[in-house]
Amino acid sequence: MAENKYHFERLTPIDNMDLDVYEEAIDYVFNNPDVKNVAISGAYSAGKSSVLASYKKRHNDLRFLHISLAHFKSPDQEDETEVKESVLEGKILNQLIHQIPSDKIPQTHFRVKKRISPVSIIIKTLETIALLTAIIYFMFFDSWKSYVSVLPDNWLKSILELSAHPYALMVDGIIIITLSSFLIYGLIKIQKNKNVFRKLNLQGNEIEIFEESDDSYFDKYLNEVLYLFENVDADVIVFEDMDRFNANKIFERLREVNTLANIQLQKESKKILRFFYLLRDDIFISKDRTKFFDYIVPVVPVVDSSNSYDQFISHFKKGGLFEKFNESFLQGLSLYIDDMRLLKNIYNEFVIYYNRLNITELDCNKMLAIIAYKNLFPRDFADLQLNQGFIYTIFANKDSFVAEEIEKLDKQISEKSNEIDMAKNEHLSTIKELDAAYEDKRPVRYGYRQDLSDADKANYAKRKQAIENRLNSSIPKLENEKVVLEQKRISMQNRQLCEIITRDNIDSIFSITSTNEVGTVTHFNEIKSSEYFDLLKYLIRNGYIDETYADYMTYFYENSLSRIDKTFLRSITDKKAKEYTYKLKNPKLVVSRLRLVDFDQEETLNFDLFTYLLQTSHIDYVERLIEQLKSTKNLKFIGAYFDTTIELSAYIKHLNMGWPEVFSTALSERLLTENQIRRYSIASLYYSNDDIIELVNKENCLCDYISNARDYLAIDNPNIDRLIHCFTLLGVCFIGFDYTELNKELFQAVYEESLYEINAENLQLIQREILGAKNADDFFHKNYTILCLHPDSAITQYVNQNINEYFHVVLQVSDGTIYDDENVAVAVFNNANLTTDYKQSYISALRTTITSIKEIADSSLWSSLLDADIVQYSEYNIMDCFNAVKLNESVISYINRCDIDLDFSKTEYDEDAKEKLFDSVVICNGIDNSKYRQILVSLKFSYDAFDIVMLL
Repeated sequence: MAENKYHFERLTPIDNMDLDVYEEAIDYVFNNPDVKNVAISGAYSAGKSSVLASYKKRHNDLRFLHISLAHFKSPDQEDETEVKESVLEGKILNQLIHQIPSDKIPQTHFRVKKRISPVSIIIKTLETIALLTAIIYFMFFDSWKSYVSVLPDNWLKSILELSAHPYALMVDGIIIITLSSFLIYGLIKIQKNKNVFRKLNLQGNEIEIFEESDDSYFDKYLNEVLYLFENVDADVIVFEDMDRFNANKIFERLREVNTLANIQLQKESKKILRFFYLLRDDIFISKDRTKFFDYIVPVVPVVDSSNSYDQFISHFKKGGLFEKFNESFLQGLSLYIDDMRLLKNIYNEFVIYYNRLNITELDCNKMLAIIAYKNLFPRDFADLQLNQGFIYTIFANKDSFVAEEIEKLDKQISEKSNEIDMAKNEHLSTIKELDAAYEDKRPVRYGYRQDLSDADKANYAKRKQAIENRLNSSIPKLENEKVVLEQKRISMQNRQLCEIITRDNIDSIFSITSTNEVGTVTHFNEIKSSEYFDLLKYLIRNGYIDETYADYMTYFYENSLSRIDKTFLRSITDKKAKEYTYKLKNPKLVVSRLRLVDFDQEETLNFDLFTYLLQTSHIDYVERLIEQLKSTKNLKFIGAYFDTTIELSAYIKHLNMGWPEVFSTALSERLLTENQIRRYSIASLYYSNDDIIELVNKENCLCDYISNARDYLAIDNPNIDRLIHCFTLLGVCFIGFDYTELNKELFQAVYEESLYEINAENLQLIQREILGAKNADDFFHKNYTILCLHPDSAITQYVNQNINEYFHVVLQVSDGTIYDDENVAVAVFNNANLTTDYKQSYISALRTTITSIKEIADSSLWSSLLDADIVQYSEYNIMDCFNAVKLNESVISYINRCDIDLDFSKTEYDEDAKEKLFDSVVICNGIDNSKYRQILVSLKFSYDAFDIVMLL
């Protein structure tokens, strides 16, 4: 015999189990003649039938006759708690009659229809004809003899003359007697066994011997019953499934029948007849069962929830299917399966479903879950195929469950928004101020302040929390929490039912009811009251039965629309839009059923559909869809899809091409969250080409947005080269940085490319973090000195290129005091790009002494330097100033300012210059007399002739 391709498990009892103690226990029954009524007890599917079948196979000398009283509840009926004993007795007799050969019970009045052999009919017919012929021959013998005598002489007459002989008449008489004897015997036998003449007509009244009645068959036809049991020719009659009827009196009747039957058998010296009952343990509530039975053999269940997992894996390993399952799922499922037959049938059905349906990639765990559901709730499974029943209802109401969860999230988002707004708008700065403000609100009674009203207490608590949030800088944290809730709200619409179920809502979800068109409410009590309802919850809650259940119930045809996709197409036709997150089974097939014009309808806005269009480059469809978004300004779909799409690059590319103003619209309309706007701007830089980026930057909106975002550089795994390129293209100039949050590598690149505004904050940050300046005072009073210590740094070069902008900032932060090193100060004065106004302001703030004024190339600044008293007092500086600006008021003031004696005799200037100074000093009235004398004496010049008028 060829080896089977598939392995199946039979549901019938096995006959090769290891009996062990069971065999000896049953042997004890046959070794004790007084044990006649035996119960083999155990739970459903404990293995009672298998124990008996295995025992029978080992003891061929014993004959067992089985009476099975299978009983199943009709789905349209209420529970049948009790069945009449007369019905059970009739069922027992019916099965008993059909298992006993009719020739062994000829006297029974219970008719058994059986096939009559054609040969026997022919024989009986021939016998009847022969009898009739013999009688006719006997009655008309003389006439026959006269007829034969007048026949012409020939061979035929010689033969017929034998039948006219007197001895022929004697033979005919013998034949008549013989055949009549058989006929009379048969009639008597039939009357004795069948009592053919059942009705007697007495003076016009009819008596029905077998009238209908609810009386016990065993009582009314006791002789008939005993006659059947006495002639059953069996050692044991096995009664199965009698416990399903909850009619315990039948055991009393059977015990009586067994006693009477065995009394008669003993009289006839026949073997003992025993009754075996296969029952569940709880058929009797109390100890009464020991009164009913002579002996009880308990059967330990072969499978329950503690070991069904081992049975599961045993079957699946035999079938080569074990590796296809998640082991944790089998363990979870086995906790609810406690019936061996059920377990085997689930396995058998899975093998068939798997090999018939698995032409696509189906989840074996989900398929097994559907098979388990089909076996445990077959009626609901049938209803599911008609879009009815508990499972259908619970998934059909998924939208309402989602709406409830979204309502909760909306409430949380609203509360979070209020908390943020209160923190931003609270005008008080400290808790002390708040306490003072509410102190006046406390009513005064009898000279004492009373407690605040409940309303004031609630308001005080909210305002206190708002102040604490602001003092603790918790607003960004609250905004992030709000963003998380908003994202959770969006994702909620796309979640499966198993992801919606929580500890808080599981009871309400599974208590669902259904109302039909006429208002009839179905509570699904049959499902909810089942001992396996918890298993159904487990399968749904863990996603083993989910929205794809239809895939595991019927064949899949490649070009067939699923129910889900058909519903979506209907929504377009009916102009009843589904939510954006509505899951499509086969977007390709859906697109093939749509026209280009359909994408002008808002009903085509679907995440799965849009993703498929982007993946497959249906450019015309994508452009049409984006044109719809543009015309309706549907930023809600844009933001929601942006948060969930897996085709971000294609999405941003096509959206910016088709609607470049989308970013400026999002900024002005404020219909996207701050987080969405931020991520959209980054994605635009990543995935749009330069021309499109320039179009997106309408009225410098993108550039300004990036420049003003202090935390913009807080990007995970940034594409630094691309971002820097785009920043440069847009002319981004960051006004400030949130250094603790930003990406340091990206910040370094921004710094090196000088893509920031020269302001006090940025200068201080860069000098501290990049140049390593630690002294805070140096930033305010020696800022340019710090930069000049790093002449090759990017910031120094950037500042030198924008020197006027830089000194505008430095002069503001210096608070009128600058201590730059002398060489730095000289470099500032000699910087041709720095305006004179900034140089004059710098002179006013500078506290550094200039050793040699001639190092300042611009002599127009000298007077200011002298007036500011930041030029070292020396003969050389006097000479240099005289040569440049003569003895103006600033120089004269500079000469008079210091008590140090002047001595020009050691100066290395040519004599002409000294002589000119001498001549100018001689006629200068503004120089102090002491300084006047020191200068003239040290210059060592004299006049041969001196006109006093020169001094006037």
